[in-house]
Amino acid sequence: MRSIHLALACLLLCQCGRTGLDYIGDTDTSPALPAGPPAEICVGDTPKAVVNGIASTPTVAGHVRFFDCCEDALFLSSVPSFDYKIYVEWSVSYGDVPVAHPITLDLAHPPKDWKVGAYLSCANGMGCDPPPDEYNASHDKNDGLAGVLTVQRASSDSSLYEMSLCLLLHEPAAHPHSLLQSLELYVPNIATN
Repeated sequence: MRSIHLALACLLLCQCGRTGLDYIGDTDTSPALPAGPPAEICVGDTPKAVVNGIASTPTVAGHVRFFDCCEDALFLSSVPSFDYKIYVEWSVSYGDVPVAHPITLDLAHPPKDWKVGAYLSCANGMGCDPPPDEYNASHDKNDGLAGVLTVQRASSDSSLYEMSLCLLLHEPAAHPHSLLQSLELYVPNIATN
């Protein structure tokens, strides 16, 4: 069912181009769907990726990161045709993820207090600081992210999340990237651990 919601959101957002933050579900009163990636990749029940123009099937895991400041989770993707692991991470102030229903986020225009980033592991597959390539989006800055992120607290444990992602990333002409020039990533539904 989540994949149907995400596919419809992607289809509508490509048509409507509206922006904002909204809830999807029975309490949805006025959906504000963001502009984002092509709806073709964001359908089905299996993850898909197109990295620098090469399509493949990624392996994806979801992880919660516990911090004092904020709620934070990430998607960790391994793509067979790409040497680096791809992380897509989001964070927000505590209490901004509702318990009862999912929240859908426009990655091109995250609301205040939300941050989203896509970055690469080091060549050995481990995280490193700074990462060899990264893209970030916040309320007042975006270097190439677009799409939809849906987050909901897990019904089994409120410290975990269920997430889905339809991401389009293109390097800005003014800021070329050496490793990750473009990415389309679709994750229909994943639970964090």
